[in-house]
Amino acid sequence: SLSAFEQLLDTDGLLLLRSRLEQEERPVRYGAKHLSTPIVIVSSEIHPWSKTGGLAMVTGSFAYEFSIRGHRTMAVSPYYSCFQGCKMVGRAKVWLDGQEHEVRYYHQRQEYGAGKGCDYVFVDHHSYHRPEGLYGDPKRGGEYEDNLFRFSLLSIAALEAPLVLELAGSTYGQEVC
Repeated sequence: SLSAFEQLLDTDGLLLLRSRLEQEERPVRYGAKHLSTPIVIVSSEIHPWSKTGGLAMVTGSFAYEFSIRGHRTMAVSPYYSCFQGCKMVGRAKVWLDGQEHEVRYYHQRQEYGAGKGCDYVFVDHHSYHRPEGLYGDPKRGGEYEDNLFRFSLLSIAALEAPLVLELAGSTYGQEVC
């Protein structure tokens, strides 16, 4: 995956590197298939917006790689803070833990050239706004007591996103991978 170079290269640099590598003869590990089926990636962190370790890098790499290969791609993650360049695009009410919770969706589209890009969708809920850390307070140690709720909410909200958000003129629909 070239996405690990994300920290070193900008989008133009990645595309140039990819085009040089594609000119070389090398076996294709993943030939894009079923391009009509959108891809939705869900993670508690995604590079460069939220990162504690390798998960954010892997998630960012998946989003980039599926997009660049021609899949319509959505990556969903919590809206931990006010991420620059994001716009609110919708809201939904989801049922969890015996009650209804409203979430807001923020969106940022990243273009990778040749009409390829990824829809980054961030789920906003007050439970994600913690200045200490994504999963817990490093000074006190341990995890937040409501992490099960927080990431269950992310999962349910992410299931709704392809159905309720109209991005680039249409929803992703229910037939997604």
